[in-house]
Amino acid sequence: MKASDSRLGIPQRRVTAYVDGFNLYFGLRDSGLRRHIWLDPLHQQREEKRVRQSTYLDALSTLPLLSTHFGHFLEKKQTCHACKSIWYRHEEKKTDVLIASHMLADAFDGTCEDLMLVS
Repeated sequence: MKASDSRLGIPQRRVTAYVDGFNLYFGLRDSGLRRHIWLDPLHQQREEKRVRQSTYLDALSTLPLLSTHFGHFLEKKQTCHACKSIWYRHEEKKTDVLIASHMLADAFDGTCEDLMLVS
């Protein structure tokens, strides 16, 4: 028998939300919803951004029902076809696979009844 919402008589279900923070952040930024982003990279110097991100991750770690998992970045060589200039940029990798793996494991373990992906 499932617990129910005493106000509506609706059965409650255990829901686990998975958030791809990297995609969420850049999606909000690129869609003009900057007011919903706590970290604003346009107004910070590089070191200040790192400190602010670290502070944000530290704040997330204090939430008892939240766990944080990290993908990683790969350095990717870029070459300008016109002038042959070379530079390097970083590309985030494996976060989507990591999230999918956790979702499958939680579904099989019965950790939750419903899963929600925010990306």
